[in-house]
Amino acid sequence: MAKRILSLITVLGAGLLVPQACATEPEPDAGPPAETAPLSVDILLSGYEYVPKAEDWARVGAAGDVAQELMGVADDTTAASFKRSRALSSLSHFPSTAVETYLGQRALDTKLAPGLRGKAVIAWAIVGKDAAAPTIAELLASPDAGLRENAVRALKTMRAEAVEGFLTNRVSSEPVPHIQDALRTAAANVKANRAALVTKKLSVPTVVMRPVASVPTAKAPGEAPQGPERREPVQR
Repeated sequence: MAKRILSLITVLGAGLLVPQACATEPEPDAGPPAETAPLSVDILLSGYEYVPKAEDWARVGAAGDVAQELMGVADDTTAASFKRSRALSSLSHFPSTAVETYLGQRALDTKLAPGLRGKAVIAWAIVGKDAAAPTIAELLASPDAGLRENAVRALKTMRAEAVEGFLTNRVSSEPVPHIQDALRTAAANVKANRAALVTKKLSVPTVVMRPVASVPTAKAPGEAPQGPERREPVQR
């Protein structure tokens, strides 16, 4: 009997305890997610490998203000070199006369470290486009091989036939073999860029006219005949 009572107590106890063990209290409401820290010039320039895009800079503030701050960082001799380099490169996202002038000045500043000048040259080519080519081409004769190579990188983004000539003419006097190869490749790129632009212009849709059937209407006696049928534009 005692064993049966003990078994009954054990079963009843389990029945009472199991629901309590299985029941789970609702998790407290975590509330809204923490707000992301606002982006700033310093944050975007501090990334280890991430290269800020145009849309990243657009979130920082007004374009003119951000560009001004980037120029300040690029000119700050106490700032880390990689930050100054990124600031110069990032100015390519802020095309304006002021930025174009600034980049041109930095690209030609012989007191500036060649690495920083190279970043300015590439950004200048993006902002100034073919108009900056003649001056950038002068850097192909720079005594610094790194700066010459960056000038090649800058020129290969352009399309003008004159740029192709600058690159081709430099090959024979370039002493570094891999830069010679880069010059040839860049010249081919410029030619391809020009061809792609022509193709794009030729592929613009043309508008032709086709007749549209009209619904006949009853004419009153003596009514003049209707004019020519109406046409509507169609893209091809």
